[in-house]
Amino acid sequence: MFYSLLVVLLACAAFSAEVGHRRCPPRDGAYPVYIPHRDCTKFYECSNGTPYLFDCPAGLHFNPRKNVCDWPWRAGCRTANNCHRRCPPRDGAYPVYIPHRDCTKFYECSNGTPYLFDCPAGLHFNPRKNVCDWPWRAGCRTANNFGHRRCPPRDGAYPVYIPDRDCTKFYECSNGTPYLFRCPAGLHFNPRKNVCDWPWRAGCRTANN
Repeated sequence: MFYSLLVVLLACAAFSAEVGHRRCPPRDGAYPVYIPHRDCTKFYECSNGTPYLFDCPAGLHFNPRKNVCDWPWRAGCRTANNCHRRCPPRDGAYPVYIPHRDCTKFYECSNGTPYLFDCPAGLHFNPRKNVCDWPWRAGCRTANNFGHRRCPPRDGAYPVYIPDRDCTKFYECSNGTPYLFRCPAGLHFNPRKNVCDWPWRAGCRTANN
């Protein structure tokens, strides 16, 4: 797993920050087209009319003005403060962290504003220690509800993986409990091979919204 925070330079292109009204062009042009996601840590790259979802490296947000993954204070993307806990209006002596309903994410507060961060691939946020930790230490469990597929009650000879509706994530089953994992930045889960793979090999398509 590659955990370093690398700024991924994406090519510069003219950009509008209105996601809902922006669609991928039917044909690729001279410059790539990127669309921000409502999750600050993600973005879409267009390819002949199809948007492919990518994750920024852990700790970075997508900057729609520069079309790069950037430090959150440069990217300027703010998430809704809709957690059960709210950020204090002023920073104190110690940072305040708030867990996200997605085990692989957490919020860091800064003067009343929650900024969303991703844990490195394979780790979950541990709210007791305020660190990204191994899933079995973090103790965060996701709902065992995937529509038609469910985790078997007992582990067998081979691990069971279930794709998430987010192409960059997947679940690994452990004795009936699904644990959510995130692929390394730039990769999608390939349900045929049960590995994180290049998007064009994985074949996972996201809704063009």
